[in-house]
Amino acid sequence: MDDDDDELRALRQQVADAPDAPGAHAALATALQARGALDDAIGAHRAAVDAAHQQAAIASYNLGAALVAAGRLDDAAAAFATATTLAPRWLPPLDNLTAMRALLGQWPEAEAAARAALALAPDHALAHHHLGLVCGQTARLDEAAAHHRAALAADPTLADAALALGATLTAQGDHAAARAAYRQARALAPTRADAALALALAELAHGTVADAVTTAAAARALAPTDPRGHAVHGSALTRAGDHAAAAAAYAAARDLTPDDPDAHYNCALAAEAADQPDLAIAHYRAALARAPRHLPSLLNLSRVLVDLRRLDELEPLYQEIEALVPANTMTPHLRAALRGELTAAAPRAYVVDLFDALAPRFDDLMVGTLRYAGHRRLAALIADRAAGRRFARALDLGCGSGLVAPLVRDHVAWLAGVDLAPRMIEVARARGLYDELTVADVVDHLATVPAATLALVTAADVLIYLGDLAPLFAAVARALTDAGWFAFTVERSDADDVVLQATGRYAHGRAYVARLAAAHGLTVLALEAFEVRHEADLPVPGWLVLLARAP
Repeated sequence: MDDDDDELRALRQQVADAPDAPGAHAALATALQARGALDDAIGAHRAAVDAAHQQAAIASYNLGAALVAAGRLDDAAAAFATATTLAPRWLPPLDNLTAMRALLGQWPEAEAAARAALALAPDHALAHHHLGLVCGQTARLDEAAAHHRAALAADPTLADAALALGATLTAQGDHAAARAAYRQARALAPTRADAALALALAELAHGTVADAVTTAAAARALAPTDPRGHAVHGSALTRAGDHAAAAAAYAAARDLTPDDPDAHYNCALAAEAADQPDLAIAHYRAALARAPRHLPSLLNLSRVLVDLRRLDELEPLYQEIEALVPANTMTPHLRAALRGELTAAAPRAYVVDLFDALAPRFDDLMVGTLRYAGHRRLAALIADRAAGRRFARALDLGCGSGLVAPLVRDHVAWLAGVDLAPRMIEVARARGLYDELTVADVVDHLATVPAATLALVTAADVLIYLGDLAPLFAAVARALTDAGWFAFTVERSDADDVVLQATGRYAHGRAYVARLAAAHGLTVLALEAFEVRHEADLPVPGWLVLLARAP
């Protein structure tokens, strides 16, 4: 360079001032070649080629960005692919190519682009995040979580990675860890409504209802025109027992999306929670007016109509449900009840579907809305008659969400529960009061219990799904110890021994219960009339029963 003339010095300065300009490198190369400095000229020509490629890559990249803005994702992907070919070590086109392939559902191509970026920069946060998204979409959840965590380790401010990690952990069923990830996203992006909404849903899943109410309210405030925030706030308020505010939140969501049947369906749920069945019917019918085959509305509308004893309106609904779900066992059972037929028991699949669906709100519905009292009356009867007796081993049949457990736990040394519905068992397990929980049919489970080992068997609001109680009585009598107790509730029939009601539940006569007890060596200690619950503001009559196995 010390031998450069003024022209070469000027050309070198132009290259220094504009290192990405192909023309500057080319002019220097020509001058060097004219002076016989061939090695230097070749180097300058190569720099000109590289700069030209970089300029073309930038142009392709900018074209891709414009095509994205125009919604032409296929063309945008092609432009980003050209940019990566021209500048293979330039990360932004690879990142955008990955995103385009993912948006187009081209998962293998998206994965290849993300891995190419990671080959260039193993700690590149965005590439880890993108690869995590691809893994999540292709059911590789462990890999997805690992890449989202790697993204956050590389860039702790990447809120999208925290959100995606939360979604992955939710899919894995780890709601506590998901909530922590969503909290991180919310802290990183406090003005993003999607982060608040995701956290609110996680808090609901985790059972921290008060936090869910607050966070969902924040989501509504951040995005007042997004119906999802209003709907989630409504769900949280329902869980918190603030039914009036929940109804207002659901109404806000409906007003934003008046043609969405789900919005009207949520309003109906709020009306039910507020014990306004006529209003609930109107909302369910509004949902069906927009989507005549909206199955949740058909199911719930038929149930409310049964509760109100508006039985003449049911048949068209049952026909529609059977047409939508011909393999379901629920509707034939309910139609049999409507026709006055008697069956031996409610179909198992019907019971499982019913209570799995109710599990998240079962306690609120039963105790709050329906004023269910069977569990309390049963426990009080046991405590009163036991007079301080402590039972060595007890089994709660059809334990459901575990309403009986906290009321009898102090009277038993060991308590097990059994229920057909897996999601109800999950709720019961969360109470932490059972020593053992099993998903099974109650009669089938009793057959596995060693004979004469149970000092107490309870069954609150369970026998209403069994018509013929003889198999159950035989199984309980076999499992009870001498002087062991069988405490249960049934709905009351004042006419026939067994009646299949329009609700799909069975009612049993007093004489029938007494005959079965005698036939299986059980003595009646109590057989009292009481009100099990309320439906449509009318009490549901029942029997409160305590039997003892003769020593």
